[in-house]
Amino acid sequence: MTHQPAGAAEDNGLETAATVVCLSPQPAVFDTLLQEMQAGIGRLEINDMLRKAIHGMHDGAGLNRALFAMLSADRNYLQARFLIGTDSDPYFNRFRIRLDQPHLFKRLMEKPQSIRIHDGNREKFWGLVPNAVKTLIKTNSFCAQSVHINGKPVGLFYADRYSQDCDLDGTTYQRFRQLCQLAVKGMAAKARQRA
Repeated sequence: MTHQPAGAAEDNGLETAATVVCLSPQPAVFDTLLQEMQAGIGRLEINDMLRKAIHGMHDGAGLNRALFAMLSADRNYLQARFLIGTDSDPYFNRFRIRLDQPHLFKRLMEKPQSIRIHDGNREKFWGLVPNAVKTLIKTNSFCAQSVHINGKPVGLFYADRYSQDCDLDGTTYQRFRQLCQLAVKGMAAKARQRA
């Protein structure tokens, strides 16, 4: 159930205005996944909770690309573990963010927090996004939320609309955050059971 802009150029991943596909939110799908996640707190395995969250971002909230990136054991980078909406973008599928320099994602990992980069705050935050990440994502609007379990950073949710022509509005961001927060509750519950 992954989608990419139809007709995106295969050789370089560039798109034309005629081929941009902005996914529409599907409130019924979003609500169903939210209920499944809520009911699954303490029951669903962590991987299942993460998969439901990124499916909710993609199919429910209408975000073209969504992923969960795990923090490496040495805490030097974030590496994509679960992705959706990236089938025709092999470069993005290698999503990895180094954390050895001060930048936006390193700051996000310091405590549980989220951000939406959009027209209203891009001037303030865009300079904090590493050039390697700008090249990787090829868009200037996205949402991200760090994940901390038992006070320790474990990973990051990231989602975008793929194209700068697709608006990343406040309602979509709130849906993204709801899914992240439920996933974190589910992960924390499983971590407590294993302790």
